[in-house]
Amino acid sequence: MEDLDRKFTFIATKTKDGTTVTQEEGIIFLAKDNLLLPTLKHYYSLCENSEVGIEQLSGVKLLIRRVEAWRKSNPDKCKNPDVDWVEAEQVCKENK
Repeated sequence: MEDLDRKFTFIATKTKDGTTVTQEEGIIFLAKDNLLLPTLKHYYSLCENSEVGIEQLSGVKLLIRRVEAWRKSNPDKCKNPDVDWVEAEQVCKENK
């Protein structure tokens, strides 16, 4: 299976049941990315229009607030997203 995320390799553990997710089925966005908040807010809107459960809406809303707080506390780390020349060989290669 081709990795979805080519910039990061990771093993994330779900808090609800301890199962794991890797770059084969997940992607990572960083709070420092200047485009993350608009992306999350759009995702929230999509969730609202898709009639997802209140728990999902609440979770996304709280995530947005945590990201906003982190960015406010770390303005020096915030920046536009980028792929540098070292990463480009892996990140920008053609899909299989």
